[in-house]
Amino acid sequence: MAATFLFWIFSMPVVTLPVAWVGALAAIAPLVRPAPTDSHRQFWHAFRRTFGRSLLLGLVDLVLGLLLYVDVKVVLLLGSPLGMVLAYGFGLVAIVGVMVNVYAWAMLAWYPKPLLRLLWLSVKLVLVHPLEAIGAATALGVLVYLFLVGPALVKGLLLFMGPGLMALAVGAAAWKALRRYPLPDDDFL
Repeated sequence: MAATFLFWIFSMPVVTLPVAWVGALAAIAPLVRPAPTDSHRQFWHAFRRTFGRSLLLGLVDLVLGLLLYVDVKVVLLLGSPLGMVLAYGFGLVAIVGVMVNVYAWAMLAWYPKPLLRLLWLSVKLVLVHPLEAIGAATALGVLVYLFLVGPALVKGLLLFMGPGLMALAVGAAAWKALRRYPLPDDDFL
């Protein structure tokens, strides 16, 4: 509950949305992995510690998402069978991108490592543990779908609880894979 409240407060300036997301992941951490239980302190610590890296990762995600969207639109306008195959290929790239992001955002919230290192470790984790990332991506997709097409009561509940539930899904999936390895300080994977 506190994670969702803090997420909405700190994401009001849209620019800080990625940083608020990392803070929500850090605040949810005690529910999915061994971590200090003070969620307010965890949120604020992650918010300050990862501010620049979170903004950079959010910007990269936004640019890649927009490029993917434009590519799919252009390919679908071609209307040929090759265009459909390319559109499905771009869809697969998007799914892999979401899977990499599941691990990247969680590790950004939990481990103080350079962003490129965390992204490389995320790619490795997707190759080794794809099912956890697919599960988290599916949970995120269901929550977004329910928010977009669900009845008003569901939309209201998800507006209130959605960021916390999303952070819980991502955190649980990432921790399920990450707990098998030592901390990134020990050069895991």
